[in-house]
Amino acid sequence: MRKMKMTTAVILSCFAAILATGCDDPGAINASDPATPWTASQAQTYEMLAETSSFKFHDVDLETVMAYFNNEFGGKMLTAWPVLDDAGVYPSTMVNLRLDDVSRGRALLAVLETMGASEPLAYAVGSTGMVVIMPKAALLNGQAGPLKLATPPSDPDAQTVTEEKLNKTYERFEFNEVDLGTVLEYLRTVSGANILVRWPELAAAGVDGQSLVSLKLLDSPTLTEALAASLDSAADDGVLMAIVDDDGVVVISTTSDLISGD
Repeated sequence: MRKMKMTTAVILSCFAAILATGCDDPGAINASDPATPWTASQAQTYEMLAETSSFKFHDVDLETVMAYFNNEFGGKMLTAWPVLDDAGVYPSTMVNLRLDDVSRGRALLAVLETMGASEPLAYAVGSTGMVVIMPKAALLNGQAGPLKLATPPSDPDAQTVTEEKLNKTYERFEFNEVDLGTVLEYLRTVSGANILVRWPELAAAGVDGQSLVSLKLLDSPTLTEALAASLDSAADDGVLMAIVDDDGVVVISTTSDLISGD
């Protein structure tokens, strides 16, 4: 018997049917219409997404990480694995990140944005309160049915706190051929800042955790200066950069990736 491979469109339509089952108001919620009111089920899931905690995954496969979040959301999460497979993301893809005092929603997004997918991934909430993981484009154009993109509100003080950490001065920073992964973990530890590295993007630019960093910063350098110098040491000047997002997370990637805003 010849096996048929389900197309992305077919898979998305199946998810749409699943999500519509038992909806409080099927079809009323759509990612393309963010002004549409939340259903009661969505509001409950939203509260779970907004709860803060600390997250640490070191060489943990994505399937295990998704199972962890599914448990955190009370079993209300669907991952479109066949669609993610088309985007180059697999259950065996390894996850490495550490974030403290951030929302579950931000942590989940951090996992998705560090997977090196061929197209941006995102999550949304269906009318039944189900959290759905799939390509962002499919969510925005309505291919997946009645969904609402749902990133919990950011802590208004998070950016300010992170900026204070970035502007704090230190006696000195000195690294002599130390690998980039170790340098960034050291800077995260001494500063307490949440640092998220999009390693797949760095790999595409020829940089990885083993890329060597050599620098000497004297005269009370700031964490910002140490980060910039470390990135410029590991790669050509201007190839890598760091920004602070709305959640106060320092995101490190290639300049082209961060400027594109994906």
